[in-house]
Amino acid sequence: MKKEYLCGHQKAQSSVELLAIFAVAIVVLAGLYFVSQSYIADVGKTKETTDAKGALADISAAAKEVYSQGYGAKKKVYITMPSGVDPLGTRVENTSLVLRVSGNDYVSTELFEMHGTIPMGQGGHYVWVVSEGNKVRIGYAMIELSRQSLLITLMPNESASKQFEITNIWSAPINVTIDDSWNPGNLTFSLDTNTASLGIDGSQSFSATAIASNEAVGIYLKDMQIVASDSNGNSESITFPVIVQVVHDPNMRPPLLAIPPLFNETMNRSDNATREFQICTNRMTSVNQVNFTSSVGEPGDWVSGLSSIGPIPPDSCVAKFLTVSVPNDSALDNFTGFVSLTSDVAGAQDTIGLNIEVGGGGDMEGPIVRNITTSIRRVHVFQPTTILAVADDNSTGGSRIRSCAISADGGPTEYMFPADGNFDSSIEDVSYTFFSGFDVGPHQVLINCTDWPGNIGPTSNYSFVIGKHILFVVSSGNQSVWSDWITVHYSEAGHSWDFDVADFNDVISGAYDMSYYDAVIFIDWSSTAAFVDLVEDYMDDGGFLGLFGDSAHRAVVDLGLTWHPDNPHPETEVNILDNAHYVTSPFSTGLLRISTDKTKIYSIWGDPANTTELGASGWFYPSTDRVYLAQVDQILFWGPEDPWALNENGVTIATRVIDWMINQSMIG
Repeated sequence: MKKEYLCGHQKAQSSVELLAIFAVAIVVLAGLYFVSQSYIADVGKTKETTDAKGALADISAAAKEVYSQGYGAKKKVYITMPSGVDPLGTRVENTSLVLRVSGNDYVSTELFEMHGTIPMGQGGHYVWVVSEGNKVRIGYAMIELSRQSLLITLMPNESASKQFEITNIWSAPINVTIDDSWNPGNLTFSLDTNTASLGIDGSQSFSATAIASNEAVGIYLKDMQIVASDSNGNSESITFPVIVQVVHDPNMRPPLLAIPPLFNETMNRSDNATREFQICTNRMTSVNQVNFTSSVGEPGDWVSGLSSIGPIPPDSCVAKFLTVSVPNDSALDNFTGFVSLTSDVAGAQDTIGLNIEVGGGGDMEGPIVRNITTSIRRVHVFQPTTILAVADDNSTGGSRIRSCAISADGGPTEYMFPADGNFDSSIEDVSYTFFSGFDVGPHQVLINCTDWPGNIGPTSNYSFVIGKHILFVVSSGNQSVWSDWITVHYSEAGHSWDFDVADFNDVISGAYDMSYYDAVIFIDWSSTAAFVDLVEDYMDDGGFLGLFGDSAHRAVVDLGLTWHPDNPHPETEVNILDNAHYVTSPFSTGLLRISTDKTKIYSIWGDPANTTELGASGWFYPSTDRVYLAQVDQILFWGPEDPWALNENGVTIATRVIDWMINQSMIG
């Protein structure tokens, strides 16, 4: 018995020891797990930091490179974005690139302004970095030019041509438009074409021709604007400098020439100004490098952007940007100096004069914002929406505009762009495009601007309405018919036909505001006073009505368009649309097959006077052999039956009726 007890005791002791060992093992494993998780988290954090700093460094290096090369320089860089990017905190703002990752801000600051966007998604992205002269755009580029500028040299009574090429580097087909309007007097300038449609990677050559009169000796300068756009509303605008030199002997032109020869500016303390110069060779000279050296003292010490450029082939120009920054403690005086240009070719040299007048610098007020508007009269839902404004510091100190900020509907602050590409004046036309657009209805933007001394002006607000093309008003239970019809037909005028379908009660209650729509089409009609008042208010504001099918029978009475026993009015003339009208061209006003029944033929009313008087019986529902296709003031009549049931020519007429109403509407 004792032996059995001892054996059982030993077994129990062994079990306890095993449990203790197992518990210790669990504690060790748990510790290892938490250590490994902490290590993994540290590794992930380190990778985030490395990727964030690497992405900023790559963009920053490319920005410095293209900025030093001058206007139009582009570079495509590949970056790796980390996880945890905060889209609200990541931005390109003034002179800084800010990348917010997992609550931490990584910042790269440059000596020049930047704008654009940084990709948000984790992983690899290609980013375009583009020089716009005194600032750099981050994010995209659409076209590439074979030249940075165009130089044409000719003699009086001579013509000369030179070519340049535009290449599509965007991810979609684009349309290119060049503003070549230029009439400098004794010189004629033209392009063989100023438009192009370029597929992906497509390119086109353009030929520029100058014709000089006998009196045209001199230098002529023109900044041609080249605009590229795609079907989604993306666009890019590039300034392309054109220099035409008319000389008696082109071979006697200096081997190196700066155009213009003078940097002349009136500035305040703390101001800076950037100017573009074209550095040109003659027909016999090419240089590998041009060096820039400023004079000693004021204002030479204020000049930056003196890095070398080149090479420059014969009879060519390269853009060079110089910036003058006036110190805050500068004397109030007129300062003169120069920037010397030297090259690796003997005798190829020139000078840019400096004439800087420093004013009082006593500006203590920010610019005002005026003339705010949208770029087009009526913007539709989710279309790119461009807001235009004028920043004006003339009456509040006279300093140059530094920047303008805009926000929409309480959203994030964005920075607007100067129309001429540079903030270099006390009055600037500025704009900003909300590429994603807005939903239907009222919206508001807030804008304020800052001058170069740093004064922020008062905030101005601007309200605008985003519209839709069409509101179909139908009787209850009939809403789906038109939405089904319009989705399988298309606008010949290129409209997107954004629309809503509502019944009368929706309109009367205010759930649908007719003033948001270019055209309102009635399939049925309500004679309630509240509804008729809303319709008349809509027409007073410039809206266009469509009375389709049976809606015309009672609407003409309620709107007072003709005689009726219940509503006596003088008879009015209703224009019957003939075949010269947009809707029916090129159809005749004779018989047209428009019915779903392909054996049924209707004739459109049309007489030589293009009008008809409604008889004593007033407006009546048309018979089966007559179609109402008529207009009176802001109303189009179209019948005789529900137009969604029409086919063949009837479909064409129905879609053109809708387009006509949209195009004629003055609502908004």
